[in-house]
Amino acid sequence: MMNKNDFKPEKFYDNLAPQYNSMTRFANRMEREQENIKKMISKFHLQSAIDAACGNGIHSILLAQQGIKVTAIDISEKMITAAKSNADNYGVNIHFITSPMEKIDALGLKKADAVFCVGNSIPHILDPTVLLHIFSSFYNLLRPNGAVVLQLLNYDRILENQERIVNVQKKENLEFIRFYDFLDNKIRFNLLTIDWAQQPAENQLTSTMLYPYRKKELLTLLNSAGFKNINCYSDLKLAPFKNEKDLVIIAALQ
Repeated sequence: MMNKNDFKPEKFYDNLAPQYNSMTRFANRMEREQENIKKMISKFHLQSAIDAACGNGIHSILLAQQGIKVTAIDISEKMITAAKSNADNYGVNIHFITSPMEKIDALGLKKADAVFCVGNSIPHILDPTVLLHIFSSFYNLLRPNGAVVLQLLNYDRILENQERIVNVQKKENLEFIRFYDFLDNKIRFNLLTIDWAQQPAENQLTSTMLYPYRKKELLTLLNSAGFKNINCYSDLKLAPFKNEKDLVIIAALQ
């Protein structure tokens, strides 16, 4: 039986870190998202950025490759280790810090042109009042004309359709099945990993809790944090939002 500590996001991602590159198809995503990052840099005239909940560092690395000074933060020590290894492999210099997002205001960071929080990290913040504190911290970390870039799954659509299966991927002998259990006001996010190289096949199930933030609630929290210019998109290519799978929000100071 799982106890409450088993659902902590840092434990979930510590367990996941060794396989995260394979599960997310790191090299393919690096190539696919390069143009998106270039568009962000041009749109917001970026010279510096903070990557909150950086995971395995993919967006930090893409930014650093374009000459952006990047500070990358994640709650998982093992994920930070993986991100450092990825950064070394791509020959870029990034300042990595292990810290939860809710303590970002205590890190003494210099202000940046943008704060990125992508990869469905926001739903790991289970209390909206804590998320408001995080958004306020993001606001205070931005230079004039700076912006926050948020990306998460579209939970209005997921809740309406009760979409349990998030993603199924297989690379060589490893298969990754990500799926939800819908609870009263939370979602249990499960990752089932199957190793088909073993006979019989071995499997491991890890889980963590999510809060399914709807678009309206996120916009309200961003407005309460002080952001005035808030726009929604369907992806990091900045296509207009039409209730697709993803929700991208860019919130600027002005």
